[in-house]
Amino acid sequence: MVDTITTTPDKEFPTKKSQEQLKQQLNAVESALGKNFLSKEKSEEALRLSLDELKANHPEAYKEYLAALRLWTHHIDMTNESNVVEYSSEEYQQICDAISEWKSLSDTLKKKLSSDQNLKKYPLSVIFFPEIYERIYIKKEVPQLYKLGTETRASAVKIDFADRSYIVKVMESSPEIPMSAKAGKLGIGPQQFTSLKDYLTEEFIDGTPLLKLDEATCTPEYMKALGIEFGQALKTLHDNDILCNDQLLTNDFGKSHTIIDKSGKIRFIDFGASIDLSHFPDFSDEEVYSLLRTDSNFSFHLLNFNFMAAWQEKDQETQRLIDLYRSTVISQCTSKQELIATKDYQLLAEGIHFLQHRLPNVEAFSEGVSEVIKL
Repeated sequence: MVDTITTTPDKEFPTKKSQEQLKQQLNAVESALGKNFLSKEKSEEALRLSLDELKANHPEAYKEYLAALRLWTHHIDMTNESNVVEYSSEEYQQICDAISEWKSLSDTLKKKLSSDQNLKKYPLSVIFFPEIYERIYIKKEVPQLYKLGTETRASAVKIDFADRSYIVKVMESSPEIPMSAKAGKLGIGPQQFTSLKDYLTEEFIDGTPLLKLDEATCTPEYMKALGIEFGQALKTLHDNDILCNDQLLTNDFGKSHTIIDKSGKIRFIDFGASIDLSHFPDFSDEEVYSLLRTDSNFSFHLLNFNFMAAWQEKDQETQRLIDLYRSTVISQCTSKQELIATKDYQLLAEGIHFLQHRLPNVEAFSEGVSEVIKL
């Protein structure tokens, strides 16, 4: 809506924002105020105007928007203060326990929650996560929420604040939490934040999914450089004992875990099937299960293709497959590097094959990868 933002000296904002950032900011301020400054059509037009043009074309809307923005910038809650609910540390802990462990809440706390106006806008299972709770209840910020259904994460939610977006999702496997944290610290995976038991709260990586790259961008030079960076990122994970154990590039259904972020850097998302190589070859049953479920020869025999549910049920057939995979596949790998070749490099070769049908100059990408690692 405006390309220059004026704030008081104690709060620094960039002087330039992208149209998407401005749109998110406008949505947040309108949500906080509970009204729209302009019609949908005029809002789209206003987002393309300069500050001077906006003031000239929509003086009243601009004046109202700027006043609301200043309030919102300083985290002043524009809802009725009498409806603001405060929770004691004990009550907050009870709510967190209920979310993480499916515990029931006391009638007294349920009644208190029912008077919380925030719960009319946001689900209980999201806003009480530590990072989100602090920003909504302490700093009085107003986010936008979006459900992100995927084949393995039907309950993933994206939470947009003005300066940062978060993803909250159910843990897919026990190793996912430490492996995601390590990958985040390496700058390859999403940064991880304090979360609740069996959940992850992580950075939303803003960028271009690999399969959404503009074909005009995919010159041989660009694709080779991208392949080199991809190979270096994957090698860094392996050097730090992280086996991705999933299709990073693309499968035949178009699923990819590779993002090119706003700075042009390769980032990987979703470490739900990842394995800690530091204790090779002594893997737990859960880790072996993760390895076999990404192996087409073995996963085909799983009776339940909802992999999380199948692990929780863990029937006799699943246990038989775990034991068989351990004795026939893992036992044949004499080193971590052999297991990496059996899993990540095999998946990478398959991904490059499928990528050839989706992007141009994939052979140049493959050359770049091969300069770093041997397939």
